[in-house]
Amino acid sequence: MELVIELVLLNSSFRASALFFFPFSEQPSATIKPPTVTYQAGNNVSIKCQVNGFPFPSLMWYKDSLQLELSERIIANNDGVLVIRNAQLLDAGEYECDVWNIAGQSQATVTLLYTGK
Repeated sequence: MELVIELVLLNSSFRASALFFFPFSEQPSATIKPPTVTYQAGNNVSIKCQVNGFPFPSLMWYKDSLQLELSERIIANNDGVLVIRNAQLLDAGEYECDVWNIAGQSQATVTLLYTGK
């Protein structure tokens, strides 16, 4: 699929038009490195989901296959960063970053492992 933008130039002596073709979309991709993150109780944990695609994809976080509930302690930034403040044992699990746009979708996962105090 392509987006066509027509530019029309007008002046008193002539009318000209030019067509510009731009790729309309690029399938999104999501990447999280490393695939496993360890933490201790009370740590702040930051996970970066590297996102690419055009138009810029929408993003949703999941924990253990359920949509992640955000709070004052668990924050998802618009740039693909998930921050868990004062992490606890209950925060351990598999986190998934799902991204999508009109060209498709992609997922990336990371496992958070609790190592105690």
